[in-house]
Amino acid sequence: MKNLILLLLLPFSILAQVNTSPQNKKVLLEEFTGIHCGYCPDGHLLAQNLHDAYPDDVFLINIHTGGYASPGQGEPDFRTNWGSGIVSQTDIAGYPAGTINRYFYQFMTQGGGTAMSRGDWQDAATDQMSMLSPVNIWAQANYNSLTNEIDIDVEYYYTAAQAFPLYENYLNVAIVQNDIPGPQSGANQFNPDQIIPGPWSPTYNHQHMLRDLVTGQWGEPIQALDTGVVNNISFSWQVPADINDIFVDVYALDVVVFMTESYQNVFTATQVPVEFGSNTFVKEITSVLDNNTTYDIFGREVERVNKNTIYIKNNKKFIKF
Repeated sequence: MKNLILLLLLPFSILAQVNTSPQNKKVLLEEFTGIHCGYCPDGHLLAQNLHDAYPDDVFLINIHTGGYASPGQGEPDFRTNWGSGIVSQTDIAGYPAGTINRYFYQFMTQGGGTAMSRGDWQDAATDQMSMLSPVNIWAQANYNSLTNEIDIDVEYYYTAAQAFPLYENYLNVAIVQNDIPGPQSGANQFNPDQIIPGPWSPTYNHQHMLRDLVTGQWGEPIQALDTGVVNNISFSWQVPADINDIFVDVYALDVVVFMTESYQNVFTATQVPVEFGSNTFVKEITSVLDNNTTYDIFGREVERVNKNTIYIKNNKKFIKF
């Protein structure tokens, strides 16, 4: 997928959205999981409880990777192109595992790296939230139904100079999806509230699932590290119909943005839902295409057609201005 990236360096002004006062770190919990991991639903529940306790400070990305994530016959494939690269730098020793801001805690490590067992996530997150971040982040994400793209605007502001030796900083933009049905070992025992009707026994409602990294494996390199300057970067993510044959529901997407020092040590993070403009009035098709129904250019049934909308009726394309 092609991503459009625009970097603007702006002097500080009252128009800036990002907070320009020193702030404590926000927490990114990357949880490594899989549909055949029996203890993973317990990890999902612990992570969700941590987020619910600190909804503005703790953000979750569930990464399906490793042997437990390998699908069997007729099972969905929740893996991505990015998961194996991320988990490879953690020294993971068992599932479920997670990293808190990709920070190394000597007395909590599973195997000598940043991966830690689920019982340590709370303590590590609390510790991270007590530290000052050298940079603050603000983001917004808007869905454009005419182009089927999510436009993502990010502002970042350094409140403190980087320590030496100076490591390159990277801005990361992740797309996560909620409410994805699928199988899950251990669901009945550890997280039965997430069991929903469906074809698997049980069928589990997966949350915070990593679908794509807009900025690639390790993020967009950041050269502008000066303090006292508001920096803006914009991205555009083309929404695919599916990833690994898993439907991408634009209404269930969130965007997680975080800044790293090198490929580790997350300084801070934020999460925003995808917002919808007034021109978006679509729903998924529930019946066979016919000439008596109006559809947008992506094949979705339209209940009403607004201005500046491309739509199809009677197999002909129309544009309403």
